[in-house]
This record gives sequence, structure tokens and C-alpha cells, in this order.
Amino acid sequence: MKQVFLAILLLIGFCGCAVSIPKVEQQAYNKEAAEEAKYIINYVVGEDGYVDKSMYDHFWEVINSIKDPKEKFYTIVFLKDNNYPPLVFVKEFMASALETHSKHEVVKTVGFKSYEADITSLYKHYYDAEKLNRYNELIPKFNNRLKRLAEGEKDIAEEREFVGVGSTGEKIYGDPFVGREDGFRLLYNGKQGYYRFSVDEVTQELKQTADAINRLDILFTENYKGDFPN
Repeated sequence: MKQVFLAILLLIGFCGCAVSIPKVEQQAYNKEAAEEAKYIINYVVGEDGYVDKSMYDHFWEVINSIKDPKEKFYTIVFLKDNNYPPLVFVKEFMASALETHSKHEVVKTVGFKSYEADITSLYKHYYDAEKLNRYNELIPKFNNRLKRLAEGEKDIAEEREFVGVGSTGEKIYGDPFVGREDGFRLLYNGKQGYYRFSVDEVTQELKQTADAINRLDILFTENYKGDFPN
């Protein structure tokens, strides 16, 4: 499972803080603070993600070290734009997939329809052109997957792609329909390139993704006074 998650990080640049292209005129953010904050965020949204008071305090210590109010504001926006979109997007897609499978007709959530119409609506200010192109490439595949689910198909052939080399030198292969990148936790059924849709797996992944979004919400809430999830 951790290899799958690493593959997804490589495929979509899940928590990266790469240079982004702004939706409007370039606004400055604090790159040093953003780089330090991203390591905290990686723990929050990771495979076994969590958030506690110590992490929360550290995050806001980093953010509050930015003295210029405008720079602080846009650093927060930059971090949100680099971490919320993949989670929010796949959450809407997974919900669409489960409804489609249940009702035997293509059903899309309001959120998924809005991102399908304009993927930049995922972002508040900054978006990475490479990631944006990746989403635009995946949306037709997602729609095709919804169509197949509506027709009752479970075993669907998809070409696996080489995405990188692991820490021990092993080759890592990803699939555009595995994990949080598009919301499908599909079970490999023993046939090369074939994956089987599983309601239980997708339901579990949907919950995990919603939990990750909730943890991000907590992390980004300044002066948070509530409880921290276990």
C-alpha cells in the first residue's frame, strides 16, 4: 500500500511545493516557510496521516514567522493550492463512482461536474501547469470509467506505467486508476494490467480521503480550539 501511495506522489506531485503558475498576477509567498511547512503537511495527509497539537503548533510557528501580512496570506494560499486539490477532486470522483455503481447509471456529484467544466476551480490562486494538464488528461478516463461502471463492468484493462524508482532501487509502477490520484482503490486480480472494482475498497478510500481533508482543515485553522482526531 505504501508503494502505491509513493507512486501516486510521483504521478501527481501530491504534496510538492514546485513553482506554480498563478491564476492571476503573481503574488509573493515565503518559499522558505512553505518548504518547511510542506514536511508537516506530508505527515498530515500521508498514508498513515495524523495531526496533533505538537504538529499544529509547529505549523503555525512556521507560518507566524512570516512578518509581512500579505506574504503570510499568500503562503497559506499557496500551501492550500498544493495540497487540497488532489484530495478534493478524488473525493468527488469516488462519491460519483459509488453512486454510479449503485444506480447503474452515470451519476456525477456537483463538485465533480464543476471540476470537469473548469479544473482551475480547484484552486484559489496558484496552480501548477503540469498537474493541471494531468487532471485534464485523467478526466476523460474518469468519465469512461464511470460509463463502464454504469454498464456493470468490474474487470477493466488499463496499462500500468513506470513512474519511478524506490529507495531500494526497485521499479515502481503506477496505474491511473489506483489510489487517491483518481479515487479508485482497485484490487489487482492476477491478470497483467487488469484491476477489479471493489465497493468496500472505494468506500474505505473515500473515508480516508475525507479524513485527510478534515485533518488539513484543522491544520489550516488558526487558533484552533477543538479536539485533535486520534
